[in-house]
Amino acid sequence: MLTLDKWIKEEPKPSWNVNIYIDYHDLAPYFKEQEKAIDYENLYSYLENQFGKNIVPYLYMGAYSEDYIPRHIAERQKKHFNYLTQIGFRLRTCIKYIRNSHMLTVKGAEVSLGIDLMQHAHEKEDHKDTAILFCGEWNRYRKIVDTIKKKYGVKLKIFSLAQEYEDNYQTFLDFISKVGAPLKTGTDKKKEDLKSIKPSQISDMLASFNETSLRQRMKRTQGAASKKHLDTFVYIDYGNIHHSLIDLKRNNARMKNLTEADLFLILKQKAEARNNVLKSVLFMGTPLLKIDELKVLRKKNERLKKFLEQKGFEVHFLYNEVLYKGGMKERGVDLSLGISIIQAALEQQFEKAILISGDADFVPVVQKLKELNKEIEIWSFTKPENNCALSPFLLLEMSKHGDIYQKIKSINSLLHC
Repeated sequence: MLTLDKWIKEEPKPSWNVNIYIDYHDLAPYFKEQEKAIDYENLYSYLENQFGKNIVPYLYMGAYSEDYIPRHIAERQKKHFNYLTQIGFRLRTCIKYIRNSHMLTVKGAEVSLGIDLMQHAHEKEDHKDTAILFCGEWNRYRKIVDTIKKKYGVKLKIFSLAQEYEDNYQTFLDFISKVGAPLKTGTDKKKEDLKSIKPSQISDMLASFNETSLRQRMKRTQGAASKKHLDTFVYIDYGNIHHSLIDLKRNNARMKNLTEADLFLILKQKAEARNNVLKSVLFMGTPLLKIDELKVLRKKNERLKKFLEQKGFEVHFLYNEVLYKGGMKERGVDLSLGISIIQAALEQQFEKAILISGDADFVPVVQKLKELNKEIEIWSFTKPENNCALSPFLLLEMSKHGDIYQKIKSINSLLHC
């Protein structure tokens, strides 16, 4: 891992491209803590000074869906994005919305960045090309970086503000000073504008894709002649399914005795019935829980892992935890799962992917698979509707690619509940 002071001492080498991947939402809090904001012109100038004129900086940041925000906010957002593009950044937008709790949420930035890193490593257009990752927390990208270096042998450098903060506080402050600008006053108007974005506007996106519609359309298509069985990989997001199953059992007495192991076996059998399944992969992290519960959970998960592996699953444990108030939560599972899919797709290992998850973090995965001409199905819980695992943003993305009811499968319907 490079440190900032070493960069300053190095002479720029502009004879080849330097691809720079910047996780804006991961960096911004460190500037805010110092009462600064990222000055994009300063950032671009800094990157040019360090790496020469042949830089290709990709900036990953959230964007509101223009169909679901007031017009004046959409125009302001568009103006800001045009400004960033004019400076020289290649913008990669991901999902941004406001939850019912009025908390701002960004989905898919890490996965989108990871996909681009994997694409860069796989193509290897020029062995002299360098990839540089700018992020806050280094740990969330550790597994993907290690995989890329080991598998493809490409040059990949990391700059982590969290690492700089811990190891070299003065160079951390110098970087903030060079790149940052004073926080602008008068932001209350913007905050008030954002309050006008009602969370219900997001949930309204589900209106035409509700549980009843899914069930009716699925019944019509289930009896149709199936296509040629495609070589298929099945990917399961344990965290997403785990919480949805708890909700299902709480609200449906008939499902009370259904275990996670039972569910995964049923889903595997359902996938094998209509596809040539070559691999079934499950990614498992640590849900948000109290520290004293962690040991018990791990023992339970180890038993589940052993059982599923005996049944033909490939199980990945990702205990990359972040400490919260009174507890732990995993980081990096969605990123690792998404990158695993894209890596296999780039290497032509499958024709079709079945993703068992409804998380909006996987919107970039759907987009990339369609770009690579791969078939994709999403299997997700669709009830209880007030705590549904199926993201409206994922539904919206799937609706852009043919008949959504052929691509979305309701796990509730598959279980006949």
